[in-house]
Amino acid sequence: EGATALTADLLAKALAELPDDMRGIRDRALLAVGFAGAFRRSELTALRLCDVGIHAQGIRIAAMRRKTSSDEVYIDIAAGTLAEEALTAWLDVLATSGTKMSLKATTLAEVAASDNGSALFRRTAGTACSNCGLSAASVSLVVKRAVDALGVDSKSFSAHSLRSGFATTAAESGLSAMEIRDAGGWRSVVTVDRYVQHRRDFGAKTARSQVLDALRQEINKLG
Repeated sequence: EGATALTADLLAKALAELPDDMRGIRDRALLAVGFAGAFRRSELTALRLCDVGIHAQGIRIAAMRRKTSSDEVYIDIAAGTLAEEALTAWLDVLATSGTKMSLKATTLAEVAASDNGSALFRRTAGTACSNCGLSAASVSLVVKRAVDALGVDSKSFSAHSLRSGFATTAAESGLSAMEIRDAGGWRSVVTVDRYVQHRRDFGAKTARSQVLDALRQEINKLG
C-alpha cells in the first residue's frame, strides 16, 4: 500500500531493459503478469503450472484472491499483449530447460517450498532453472532490481508496487473505483483509493472539472 506505484509507463521501460537470459525472461513474465493480474506477492508466487490455460484468445490464469475470497478467480490475458508474450516466453524456457514441469495440484502453501516442479515462477541460477518456486520476498527483489536498472531509486518500491501500479494506471485510464475493485480483488472501493496514487497535473480533465464545464455551458445558454 505504501509502496511507490510501478505504473504502466515505468513498467514498460523496466521490461524493455531486462536482458534476454533465463532470469531476465522470468522477471519479465513475473512483472508483467503481476501487474496484469494486480496480484499480491503471495498470490503470484502461489501460481502453479496447472493454473495456466492456453487458449486461442490468450492465457487464462486460475488464481486465489487469498484476502477476499476462498474461490478461484480467472485472470484473462489476451493474445498479443505484452503480458501474454512474456508469459509464453517463460513457459517456452521452462519447457526446454530440462526442469520438472508437473501439473500436480500442489496446495498453495506448498508451492514455493516444494521441488516437485509445480511452481510457475522458479528460482534461477545462470542458465539453470530450479524445480523450486520463488518465495514471496523474492518478488520485491525482482521489482527493485528492475527499477534500479532504470537509474531510479528503488528504496520505495516493493512487490506492492505492481498492485498499486495497476490501480493507479486503471484510475488514470478512466476506470471507476468499483471496476478496479473487481479487477484486482480488493475488499472495497475505500481500499482501492489507498492504492491509487494520483498524478494528475493541475487543470487536467477530471469529473469535477467536467461537471463545472457543464455548468458553465448551461449558464452561457442563458445569455
